[in-house]
Amino acid sequence: MLAWLDQVQPPLVTSGKIFPSYSLKLILEQAINLPPSAEANELKSALLDIARHSIVAEKEHVLTSVQNLFSQAYDRMRDQIAERQEIIDNFFEGLEEEEEEASQRPAEIVKSLSETVGMNLRLSAEALREFHEQPEIAQGELRQQVEGSIIEGARLRLVGSVERRINEELTLSSSQLQGANWDAMEDAVLQAVSQSFDRRIERFLQAGGQIERELENALSRYSPPISEQALLNLLLRMPQGAQAVFDKKTHKRVLLQTTRLNFTYYAAAFLENEDPKEVADSVLAHLEIAQDEISHSWGAVEFKRLGSATISSLDEFLRNTILEKINYPDNGLLVTPLGELPVEIHQPISEELGKSALGGVYRQLLLSIIGQLWVEYLTQMESLRISIGLEAYAQRDPLVQYKSRASGLFQDLLNSMRLEMVNRMFTYRPRDLGSVQAGVESRDEKTATLPGGSEQVIEEEVEEPTPEAVQETHTASAELHCKVRCRLHRKR
Repeated sequence: MLAWLDQVQPPLVTSGKIFPSYSLKLILEQAINLPPSAEANELKSALLDIARHSIVAEKEHVLTSVQNLFSQAYDRMRDQIAERQEIIDNFFEGLEEEEEEASQRPAEIVKSLSETVGMNLRLSAEALREFHEQPEIAQGELRQQVEGSIIEGARLRLVGSVERRINEELTLSSSQLQGANWDAMEDAVLQAVSQSFDRRIERFLQAGGQIERELENALSRYSPPISEQALLNLLLRMPQGAQAVFDKKTHKRVLLQTTRLNFTYYAAAFLENEDPKEVADSVLAHLEIAQDEISHSWGAVEFKRLGSATISSLDEFLRNTILEKINYPDNGLLVTPLGELPVEIHQPISEELGKSALGGVYRQLLLSIIGQLWVEYLTQMESLRISIGLEAYAQRDPLVQYKSRASGLFQDLLNSMRLEMVNRMFTYRPRDLGSVQAGVESRDEKTATLPGGSEQVIEEEVEEPTPEAVQETHTASAELHCKVRCRLHRKR
């Protein structure tokens, strides 16, 4: 679950301050017990321990996942083999009952069987010669071919899945994959995965490794006392790294951003014995604070962007909300640019602008999703209306079936709206901030395109948040907020 949490709520950068993801929050609370006056060497050792524990925890998780993957793949593989071999047996039984079987060429029979099985089958010269006199020889060869082909395909898919999971090629020889039995291959893959993580620990965490060098460089500018923001800054330096690779298209040496470690699995260890309800409440509380931070950042961005606009130029609802919030007796404020208003009322105005901006994003997403899914629902209903008469052939009342299926389609529509809303919140990228602040008469023509990833936002951690960074962090946190609430609502 924490892996999902970190995907939809990465660390946020708001008002020049880093707001941690839930995993980072757990690590800050549980794994770092240093006093504020800790020396740089003590801090470096503590951070390297966290990195080591994170890689080891991920290694254990991946090894368990690979074992489960092999177990599931083995069951599917045996079912496929049994199914295809049964087709071969039935095919040969049918040949014995056909009179014209003796007139068919063995190659034509094998070709027909290949189409039935869905695999390219071939027979040896001896089996082709003795096909009509001793068909059991050909049958045995074909059964072995089916079994070998399915096993080989399963092996290739498994190795590919594991390599994609660890984002690294496994150091396996062809002899370890070809001819080995299933258990031996599983042991070889597990050993290769374990060695991959061991090499990662050695490469990143050994004396003079990449992470240690980067921490030493950062801590050279460190002076006690250590603050939470400084710890977050140091923690966020460790997961991502850069690797020099050769670009085959441009024939140039480029730096490829890589993931060196993941805090999620280490943080999950702190929740193993916790009550699920307490964890859910803690997550929701954390997200509510994150959403407040996002709202404040949106408000600061909007206040700065609309600095030359006046309260009277805002839409009526927002204008009335702001006037009610500030409760300021001077009516001249209505025509005063926001940037020139008294400092003491900047904060309440900024808060209302942030709430309005977030509400605009939510409304846009919801209306877009409803419009799209409603059209699909009407199309399904039209298809159902046309085909429902066929139920009469099955001795069922078409009207009763129509009511039942229409009700099911409507429930599917509501569920799809919830899921699509969550997914769209995560991927939505407005190109014009003016679109989320409707009703303002004077608008900027400036557009904004969000950065490609959260790493770019993290690099701006000591600067004022840009509209792009604020929007990206908003969409990430909003999805998690909606997902958790939907899950809790369904449980209740």
